[in-house]
Amino acid sequence: MTAEEPPGYEEGEPPCGRLPGSGDYTLVMDGCHVYPAEPPSSFLYKLNSPVCQAAAKVYRVEKIRYRLSDNDGEGRIMSRLDYIYDFQTKFRYHSFNHFRPQVIVEGKTSKTRTYKAVTISPSVTGWTSCSAEGHFKAKTSLRDRFNKEVRILWKNRAGALVAVEMRRRDGGDESLPRLQIKIPLGEQDLDLLVTCWAARLWKEAEKEMEQPLTWKGAMRTLGRKDNWFGRGTAHLI
Repeated sequence: MTAEEPPGYEEGEPPCGRLPGSGDYTLVMDGCHVYPAEPPSSFLYKLNSPVCQAAAKVYRVEKIRYRLSDNDGEGRIMSRLDYIYDFQTKFRYHSFNHFRPQVIVEGKTSKTRTYKAVTISPSVTGWTSCSAEGHFKAKTSLRDRFNKEVRILWKNRAGALVAVEMRRRDGGDESLPRLQIKIPLGEQDLDLLVTCWAARLWKEAEKEMEQPLTWKGAMRTLGRKDNWFGRGTAHLI
């Protein structure tokens, strides 16, 4: 890929003729990159950090735009990064003893290209199911949570199935997260869906990497002076 200045948004086209707009294709999340499972497999999206490692606090989503340039009769593919979304955790107060973590997705372009702000909330059972307010809902059955291949169904506001998320637990290339797009989506909705998918994977990985709370750790927390729930419990330690 060249560092030459690429075209504007309206001129850029992906090298894969099926994207965006067509249905029935699969996207793969591999580290910081998202690409089609079927060739030609050029990168379509780039993140600043692998979501499945849950190492960042704020994630940046960039779309890779391509164009075929004709220089001296020879076609060359040029690309540029288009910064489309950020997402990060926001805590919302719901009750005296319950702060609910949510993900806020913030659009970084004009409102005709990206959505300004979208809130993603987990289900009561965690991030295996979630909803992107006003846009998508992701849900997995209790049975599927214990299968070797996890399947999560993504539906739109009308309840139509738009994508199926798949990931094997037994390692290998097939363990990479995959998102099978089932129906044609406009570019704005596809970009948001990919971003919501990345955010869900991040929060799920973050939860899996949490250290289990031990009795000693709980007592240490209760005994801290800045812990107002435990001011009267220091004598227990």
